[in-house]
Amino acid sequence: MPYFSRLQERPKIISKLYSNVITFLTYIVTPVLLFVILFAEEIVIVLFDTSYSNIAVLIQILSVLGLLKSFSNIGGNVLIALGKFKVGFYWNLIWSLVLTLTLLVSLQYNINLTEFTLVVFFANFASFFVWHGIILKYINIPYINLTLRFSLVFVLSFLFVYLLKSFIMFWPSQWPQSIMLGTYFSLLVLVTAYFTLLLLKNQKTIIFTLWK
Repeated sequence: MPYFSRLQERPKIISKLYSNVITFLTYIVTPVLLFVILFAEEIVIVLFDTSYSNIAVLIQILSVLGLLKSFSNIGGNVLIALGKFKVGFYWNLIWSLVLTLTLLVSLQYNINLTEFTLVVFFANFASFFVWHGIILKYINIPYINLTLRFSLVFVLSFLFVYLLKSFIMFWPSQWPQSIMLGTYFSLLVLVTAYFTLLLLKNQKTIIFTLWK
């Protein structure tokens, strides 16, 4: 954020930095959270035991929510850098009130934990688009290009993680499940790191921009 604030009079550079941060997060966060989503039940069983397998759906919902949040948090820094800190403050205030009221109303219907988590998810899902609409009002962000890039990374990451899961299903190993999950996750991290390094090498990303 301090680096953003030094560029208050240079919105084009702020837009470029914002795009680079989102791209960097896309390459890092998307594969990891997709791994958690598709292997949620296995992760729960390894960390706890089979009696807790029903909470896997909660982990999946919260992982999707985490994916949305990771792309939203940087927006506040952009508004502060543009001198629009009051916009972010009022948005957070209004959003907190709306979320609180939504949860209070939902609790009147004796919903279970999964339904409660879904309420939180859909409320945040709706706010995701409103928040980025607010950001777009003050600075030109190439959201179409960012969305296309995210879609490509999402599809490739999903296919890769799905193939790993299919491999476990069709060719079960004699190794403990914890070792297999650790091995597959390490493989995912290595592949993600490789393509991220390619991104850092071939594009002017946030890291190289900060070094200049």
